[in-house]
Amino acid sequence: MRVIRKEIERDGSGTVKLVAEEPEDMWHAYNLISAGDFVECTTLRKVANTNPNAPTTSQRVVPLRLEIQVVNVDFDSDACQMRISGPNQTPSEFVKTGAFHTLELELQKPFVIRKFEWDVFHLERIAEACNPSKSAELAVVVMTEGLAHVCLITESLTHVRARVAMNIPRKNVRQGGAGSHSKAMTRFYDSLLQAMAQNINFEVAKCVVLASPGFTKDDFFSYLVQQAQANEAEYGVFLRNRAKFVMAHASTGHKQALKEILADPNIARLVQDTKASGEVRALNDFYQMLSQDAERATYGPKHVLHAAQLGAVQTLLLADNLLRNSNLATRKTYVGLAQLVRDGGGEVHVFSEMHVSGEQLSQISGIAAILRFPVSDDGIEEAEEQEPEPAATATTPAVALSPPPIDTAPSPVMAAPEAPPAATPPKEEEEEAKPKPKENVLEGFKMGVTKQVLVAPAPGARAPARGQNVTVHCTGMLENGIKFWSTRDPGQNVFSFRIGMGKVIRGWDEGVMGMKIGEKAVLTCTSDYAYGAGGFPAWGIPANATLKFEIELLAIA
Repeated sequence: MRVIRKEIERDGSGTVKLVAEEPEDMWHAYNLISAGDFVECTTLRKVANTNPNAPTTSQRVVPLRLEIQVVNVDFDSDACQMRISGPNQTPSEFVKTGAFHTLELELQKPFVIRKFEWDVFHLERIAEACNPSKSAELAVVVMTEGLAHVCLITESLTHVRARVAMNIPRKNVRQGGAGSHSKAMTRFYDSLLQAMAQNINFEVAKCVVLASPGFTKDDFFSYLVQQAQANEAEYGVFLRNRAKFVMAHASTGHKQALKEILADPNIARLVQDTKASGEVRALNDFYQMLSQDAERATYGPKHVLHAAQLGAVQTLLLADNLLRNSNLATRKTYVGLAQLVRDGGGEVHVFSEMHVSGEQLSQISGIAAILRFPVSDDGIEEAEEQEPEPAATATTPAVALSPPPIDTAPSPVMAAPEAPPAATPPKEEEEEAKPKPKENVLEGFKMGVTKQVLVAPAPGARAPARGQNVTVHCTGMLENGIKFWSTRDPGQNVFSFRIGMGKVIRGWDEGVMGMKIGEKAVLTCTSDYAYGAGGFPAWGIPANATLKFEIELLAIA
């Protein structure tokens, strides 16, 4: 990325003119541009031909320079293009002010971003993008028999540059199948070798990791060396960079194996200064803390923000899609949270959603923290009790969670009795008694899980305790009632998990904790207690979706 001009005022407003010079620069630009910003660049517009001699239906393309206020941003990582749409702000005879137009940003095309406020993460991203040392310094080839993925890992992106898939017959010596298996593997290795030659630049790659289950990687590397020696003109680059090849174990030939590869201590030492490996280490540290000392690990915006206000956050893990939030107030809250952690001497890791570790973090709301000391949730519960709650109906009592104590049955929400009026203290005493106001970074967040009881449990029914295995029937729905999954569907089975251990979304961990055997209820989970800003596209769950789960608690073990 190249900065042509940067004019930022003391209040944080201003403009920056940039040129994306490499594919990864487009990803940085995508993270810099948010809804409500203003973007200016050259564009093309089809207009009616005013030439009287031309056909009446003909059109011509005119070049324009327009500024639009951003409404929507689409990023195509494969084509390295970004499409930004919104109302035009530049008076023009061809595009009316306020008319919607789409700008296309691409490599080597200058553009200007104007913001009302450039925060610290914007400026850090620009500095990172302009760092000349960034490059695709790690190449990983994950493979198994008949399937391979050639991946390039940069500071912020994981590019799957090639996928090689081929049907490999089973190796059956008795029926003479060994020869056909060997021939098929040779064809597979040839295709993979060509894909590597086309997509790996050994001038910038620090390391090339070959990973697979079993000995597939070792057999392929032996084949690679043989072919490079026999055909030096085409594959000699592999021999010259033989020292850069490293073998690693992987449980699969799919992209998901990248997380375990980067977590391998031998690989981590080779790429210890890369951002991707740092993200993996931080996420592994979080999960390790969650399993060994769960009181010092927390996730979800409400709980992390509460811990940060108490100065308890040692390491903050934040998904970058939260920093692209279209709601300016919400984005400011996350930026303020990160600054609060830094001011307190903590570390902040911003995870790219284009890395496997970022995808995994997004599945637990996109925000998590390792704590210096355990933090009570009492302050959060008190804040929830003070929030106005809808009245409960007689047929479907609504129970608000944080969960009730496990030795008491859930009860309908009831208005608290009015307290008798207190005596008014003298003004001086009142001023002394008032605690100093504390900045509330939680303001504006309405988060959590609520429960609607459908079938009440029998008297004396057991409730689960943290760490126990629970078995449930569940039907998951979007807020509009569209079903995306059910254990009651044909071919599905009941679902079991360890409760309170972060093995499922937080809405389940806290919601099911407040249920008893035989109880059936609908849990409504806001996005931070479900799949967060990343959603779950495989199940049709969009980003920031509130979800409903009809759950029946069957057993506790």
